[in-house]
Amino acid sequence: MGIKTDDYYGDDDGSQPHFDRERFSDDIEDAFANDYSTRRALEAANLAGEEDIPTSIGSLEDAYKAHTWMKDQHEGGGSYSSNQDRANITEKWVKKDREGIDSQLEDLKQKMLDQAAMKKEEDEKPKGPVVKSDKLAAASGGSTDDDQKRATQLFTDNYKAGVARDFGISSDTKRSLSNAARAVQDPYGR
Repeated sequence: MGIKTDDYYGDDDGSQPHFDRERFSDDIEDAFANDYSTRRALEAANLAGEEDIPTSIGSLEDAYKAHTWMKDQHEGGGSYSSNQDRANITEKWVKKDREGIDSQLEDLKQKMLDQAAMKKEEDEKPKGPVVKSDKLAAASGGSTDDDQKRATQLFTDNYKAGVARDFGISSDTKRSLSNAARAVQDPYGR
């Protein structure tokens, strides 16, 4: 963590120099508590379900536990001594934590899709007996072919009646021809 014990000895006045243990302990505790990689690795490991990990660093003992745990997590050979070593451990545990989250999200997504499919299936089921209107009941007296023929005839009859009404056509042939001639007469009166 970049802390050198030589920095904590007092002036050499010919006897054993005084070692400032309290400042040394405080600085180690602060260094571990303020090291992002250490804090993030501990947090990710706790979130991933790892047990017996310090959750905070509030004492020299906590700092030592964190250091020991981080050192035990070190992989890849060489000594555990650099910022990169701590960053690699952090990355490993963050990935493990994310895998758990991704798995939970995938499970939740599947559960929601299953619920939506069940709801759609439930909505598509008939809710009870079909009650026909009077017109439908009267029209459904025959077969499907008869129903289609009657529906086609009804549409045709209604359409003819609408055209006749719009152009003033009646059942009187002479009058109908006169009305039709007037409707198609050119603008010059011919």
